[in-house]
Amino acid sequence: LMSNYGTGIWQAFLVLVAIIAASSMLFLLAGFRPVDSTHVIRYVPALRVPPMAVLWDFGRAFLLTLSIATMQRDRPYEPVGDWSHALGSLALLMIASQAALVLLAVRRRFRR
Repeated sequence: LMSNYGTGIWQAFLVLVAIIAASSMLFLLAGFRPVDSTHVIRYVPALRVPPMAVLWDFGRAFLLTLSIATMQRDRPYEPVGDWSHALGSLALLMIASQAALVLLAVRRRFRR
């Protein structure tokens, strides 16, 4: 259903983008930190944080998600805590699966 049974390239691609964005947002809530620092980056909705700071931290979480999705050994950020590590494993599985569905849809489109 996430790629319309291998025929919807754009549908599969949009679901992939949504999974990456959702994973980034969840990393922002679960917490992560730069590799060379002990400062944990975590968004707590109850605190008043400037919107630009949240957007900047979301960009960092996006970089963490992309480094997990591309299976990089040296990451700029790393998960902190059990929930964040579990999210990293789940994100890797979901992003790899959805990327395979995107490639399947592209293959089926050009095979015709």
